[in-house]
Amino acid sequence: MNQIHFLIQINNFRTAAAMEEKSAQTDIYIRPDIDRFSVVDFGKAIEIKEEGQKAAMEQMSALEILGSKQKNKQRIPSSVGAISKNPLDFNISYIEVNGVQNYSNDYVKGKLLFREGDQINFETLKRGINNLAATDNFKTIRYKMVEKTTGLGLVLNLVENTNKTNIRFGAHYDKLYKSAALINVTQKNLLRKDDVLSLDFIFGDYLRYQIDYYVDKGFNWSFGLRSKLNDFNFDIPYKVLENNFRVPDDPNLNTVNMDFTDFTNQIYLQTVYKNAFSISLGLEHKWIKYSSDTFLQESALTNSSSVLTLEKSHYVSGYGQLRFDTLDNFFFPSRGIYLETDFHTYFLSSDFNGTFNPFSIFRSKAIAALNFAKNWSFVLAPEVGIKSGSSGTKSLDFALGGLGAPQTNNFIPFLGYDFIAIPGDSFLKVKATVDFEIAPKNHLMVAANIAKVTDDILRPGYFKRAPSYFGYGLGYGFESVIGPVQMMYTKSPLNGNGSVFFTLGFPF
Repeated sequence: MNQIHFLIQINNFRTAAAMEEKSAQTDIYIRPDIDRFSVVDFGKAIEIKEEGQKAAMEQMSALEILGSKQKNKQRIPSSVGAISKNPLDFNISYIEVNGVQNYSNDYVKGKLLFREGDQINFETLKRGINNLAATDNFKTIRYKMVEKTTGLGLVLNLVENTNKTNIRFGAHYDKLYKSAALINVTQKNLLRKDDVLSLDFIFGDYLRYQIDYYVDKGFNWSFGLRSKLNDFNFDIPYKVLENNFRVPDDPNLNTVNMDFTDFTNQIYLQTVYKNAFSISLGLEHKWIKYSSDTFLQESALTNSSSVLTLEKSHYVSGYGQLRFDTLDNFFFPSRGIYLETDFHTYFLSSDFNGTFNPFSIFRSKAIAALNFAKNWSFVLAPEVGIKSGSSGTKSLDFALGGLGAPQTNNFIPFLGYDFIAIPGDSFLKVKATVDFEIAPKNHLMVAANIAKVTDDILRPGYFKRAPSYFGYGLGYGFESVIGPVQMMYTKSPLNGNGSVFFTLGFPF
């Protein structure tokens, strides 16, 4: 505290010395009794204002005489000199960054989540400093508020972390991808300032990877590249295939074993709007292959059999994404709002099935969490997906069902049904959850969801006639060191027996 008081006294001394020179240049010098305040007493704005009003009233006669001499009288806007409704708010007129070599000022200001000209409070400042520290790019962060003639500003003195390479490990289990182990290698400042390369290698029941290269320019447009491979095998209802692909007729089949492979590459630009909304615009190439060894194709030329391939196409699209996130915990939220909106327009395909025409897919999801009593939270999550266009392509349609797996393409989780059980090119879904934290990091959850799923939902009357699906679940969750652990029993009165979904670790 002595060091802080020392810095405040220096600022007070500089301000007083400057005022001696300026006061001699005034017609009327009004000096409120504010000796007991310092230049950083933001929480005492109302008291300071009252002292100013008191001193001004003592000089009212002189002010009226001076006012009568004015030739061009202009009304002063009421906003000038106004005190914020929250006396703890203050304006940041400048941000000074010292000590950085491998990161630009734009990068640092972007991590603070506020910039010059913004009105913030100490909670915003604390959150910004914590966000900057969370990058692990700086081993020392020192900051102070400094008053200059231009206004109050933030001075950051940073010491960069010399370690630019990190290796991390993770583990995950869910019913769709089964067991998986993750090795992540992150390299910072690989090619230039502000860049980071992240390599995810995933081993287990299925081999997968994800590569991300990103140049972070804060509030300005940033640049990114992404490449990922997803692969899994799952039994899905025969009727789902029969209604969407050309498959051999076999009334004795209930389920079909399917291999799903997705190879996606993206190039994109990203920025932050209003210090809150993340906006991405990019181009995407996607290669999808769906095949099944349940059906074997006989070849007369080679006298052999092979698996039946239902889809094997390249797709090229342009896309835009918007995200907003204030949730305190994504997996067990108790307060905050989350919004994610995605729009893809597919304009080119190698067209394996000969059914492609340009089409677009819009998907949006929101989460609102409210802590309505001690340890009790209510979470409401509406979600919508719409496909538009006359394309006969079915491989990118929506499919609802399952719980806990990383989201791939347009496979949407839904209580009461197994993965990829409810197909359609459009849907509307609402999920509600009540979470009771019985002990720190231990949660009991009751959830229910309802959905309308159909094709051509935009046609008049189709949404009203679309079938409704309903499911509910009762589960337990735990916030572990390797990520969320969840076990939930789910059932639908429209779908026979219930099932248990178990998830371990962060999804990847």
